[in-house]
Amino acid sequence: SNELLIEEEKAITPPAKRLFYYVKAYEAKMASNTIKAIEYNQKQADILAKLFQSIPELFQSLMSALYNLLIDYYNGGYYDEALDIILQLRMLPESSVMKTISSTVSRQKILIRVTNMELAVLTRMGRFEQESINWDEVSEALVMLDEGKDLFMGIELRYSAAHFCYGSGNYRQALRYINTLINDAPPELVMRMQYMAW
Repeated sequence: SNELLIEEEKAITPPAKRLFYYVKAYEAKMASNTIKAIEYNQKQADILAKLFQSIPELFQSLMSALYNLLIDYYNGGYYDEALDIILQLRMLPESSVMKTISSTVSRQKILIRVTNMELAVLTRMGRFEQESINWDEVSEALVMLDEGKDLFMGIELRYSAAHFCYGSGNYRQALRYINTLINDAPPELVMRMQYMAW
């Protein structure tokens, strides 16, 4: 009922509490209250992590909660915390439970999203050590995205990689990523990317 979404005390069961925290995190995000959004998304993720142990089908919900928490930390400038969530997200697809309920493609797409956010977080932190990124993983991800015709995710990953390379002083590689984007991206994104390339 709607009362569950208003009063925490009325959300007694773990699924009800999870729904309550989900709604509260959304409300906080809409009110630009990053601290509260983080608090509620963390509570939601904690509940889902416990439930996931006995209900592996909650994997997508747990991934979403952690990803939302990652975005909140990123947008709030809490980059060390964002990197901690990235580590959790990287480990989850490789868990034995996950391997039994999800395809290799699903796990790879999750890792691609995580890699994209990792590039963005490290760029914001000004941490441009090349060894902090698995470039073979980035290349494999881009091949998979190109073969699967997942244009948007490929654009995101190439854009994040270009920013990272530019920040690290690897201008030639940054331009390679940008040139590929210009050739493959929808026209409305080309102007933005050409500006970055200059």
